[in-house]
This record gives sequence, structure tokens and C-alpha cells, in this order.
Amino acid sequence: MCCELKKRWKVLQSSPGLNPVDYSIWGALQQLVYRPCRIQDVERLKEVLQTCWEQIGQDVINRATGQFRKLTCFVVEIQNLDNQSK
Repeated sequence: MCCELKKRWKVLQSSPGLNPVDYSIWGALQQLVYRPCRIQDVERLKEVLQTCWEQIGQDVINRATGQFRKLTCFVVEIQNLDNQSK
């Protein structure tokens, strides 16, 4: 059982579901940032990022961070099994 979970963990490490900020929140932010105009320099990008961040709804953030519960339970299960096998 422990080996099976470790194999699943290796496969899932790059899963979008395990990286909700990278995929979910950044995806929403990216759509907002690049929609209005083409960014010409870093200073303008900083300004646009700050403005767009304020436009992201709390529901988007809640959905993304809610995925951490599943990940946390899975990691704890693997750690427990790993500690039992030692």
C-alpha cells in the first residue's frame, strides 16, 4: 500500500490540482492582465498586476485554496505510512 501511494504521489506532484495558486489564481490573473493592453515594461506590468489582483474575487481564491485540504490529507497519509514502514 505504501509503495502504491508513493507512486501516485510522484505522478500527482505536477498536477494542477496540487498547485492551485500556480494554475487557478495565476490563470485568472493572467487573463485580466493581458486583456486590456500590451505590457511594454516592468513598471507598467507591476501597476497592472496590482490593479488586476484587486479584481480577482474571493470565490476564486477560496476555490483554489480549498484544494489544499485534499492535498494535505494525502500527504499526511503518505507520511504516516512511510513512518510505519520504518
